[in-house]
Amino acid sequence: LYDDFSTPCFDGEHAIIIGGSWVSTGDLVSDFARYHFRPHFFQHAGFRVCRSAHAAPMSQVHSRGPFAAGWRPADEAAAQGAASGGGSADSTGKGYESEDLRNMYLSLHYGSAVDVCDARLLSTLPGVGAAADFPARCAEELIRHTQAAGALGGEGALGRALDVGCATGGAAFALAATGHFGEVVGVDLSRSFIETSNALKETGEMAYERPLEGRLTERVVARVPADAAARAKCAFRSMDACCLSPDLGTFDCVLLGNLLCRLPSPKACLGRMSGANGLVRPGGVLLITTPFTWLESCTPVSSWLGGYHDEATGEAKLSVDGLREMMGELGFEMLEESAMPLLIRETSRKYQLICPTATAWRRIR
Repeated sequence: LYDDFSTPCFDGEHAIIIGGSWVSTGDLVSDFARYHFRPHFFQHAGFRVCRSAHAAPMSQVHSRGPFAAGWRPADEAAAQGAASGGGSADSTGKGYESEDLRNMYLSLHYGSAVDVCDARLLSTLPGVGAAADFPARCAEELIRHTQAAGALGGEGALGRALDVGCATGGAAFALAATGHFGEVVGVDLSRSFIETSNALKETGEMAYERPLEGRLTERVVARVPADAAARAKCAFRSMDACCLSPDLGTFDCVLLGNLLCRLPSPKACLGRMSGANGLVRPGGVLLITTPFTWLESCTPVSSWLGGYHDEATGEAKLSVDGLREMMGELGFEMLEESAMPLLIRETSRKYQLICPTATAWRRIR
């Protein structure tokens, strides 16, 4: 039961609910009580929505109006996107709702080295093209390890794959195109990304604006390298990676692509991979890619897997070591650790070259 607390609610983001508070004590137990809740809290006067007949919004960003004190999720999302510099977002995913960032991810997911890289860059640094096609390379690595672990079942059996943090769907479509899976599920907190993925599922292509410099752009088309039958095997859902729904079921293989260090609780996400209702079935494979670029605005320091000095010993703790410890506790064994570089185009002359660590795991219990 909750104690009576009200001071934290005077923040301009709460609305008054008349008629008490769910399982509350103190002054709020009265039928005449007035209490503050954010609009996305589905609880009122003892009633709580347990399961909706339709796809309900999964976060405050996606909640329907009216909003308290003029608070508008879309405005806050735009502000967060600007504050993040366009290359990352806060833990709520609000920074991933802008059209500019969607276009950047379409280029990342569906642009080849020639499409993404300016000819001058390729001629000066010819090896940089190997960092293109990141989602497709993640799909290839996941399938390679899943096959080696014997997790795809017998001949003719089609497996299930999950892409957590699927963005605009590149890896999910690449997995479906292999023919190994009867179903590929992609989840992401960003509604913009999910809407884009579902549109690509229907049409197989989407036009978007790619920045050149300043206000200049060029219109290009993102094309999914999968036919209609393969795309039909994909399902995309808006979902918080720290609160993955039990109705997802279990999977033969799961991809966590460059997601972990942008979550408020990496442990909550990783914890859903194992256990009685774990997303990765026993014997299944999990591929995690992450650059371990921790930000306090996204993840409290207390939840970092590493990247700090141990208070007791003063020794530097690396994130990959913290990840290895946690995965061992969750019942996984490491299959391989490698580098998985990627290239993100911002303009024709500015790129992000990132070198995430890729670790493959097999669930052994």
